[in-house]
Amino acid sequence: MSELKTMKKIVVSVCLEHGLSSHVESEKQRTFSFIYGLGRDGLSPFERCLESCSVGQRVKFEVKSAAVGESFGGLFSEVRELIEGKVLPENLVFEIELVKLEDVDNREVVAALARSASGCGSGGSCGCGCS
Repeated sequence: MSELKTMKKIVVSVCLEHGLSSHVESEKQRTFSFIYGLGRDGLSPFERCLESCSVGQRVKFEVKSAAVGESFGGLFSEVRELIEGKVLPENLVFEIELVKLEDVDNREVVAALARSASGCGSGGSCGCGCS
């Protein structure tokens, strides 16, 4: 059973499993943390794919290349470098591992809410339409 609940800080490791030309990019990965369920538009498709995960579990997340930004929502800036500057096929498959769950204090929640209200956190350079 999943331990994942909204308002928990989660640490994930994301790698692009396949989808780029003829080789696998699994050696390139990003590990980052965020507060689950705190995005300004509710759960993103990326967060929904983690709903039934437990710590240590790996899941596949397949998205259309054209929708990768909206699929990751406000967290796109965290994974952008995995695909940046590459010719993308129609579909991308990411492997995601739920590394850690942590309780979050009220100050962290307020700070995360402020960031989500002002865009994805990339300063407008992500191409997702934020500012």
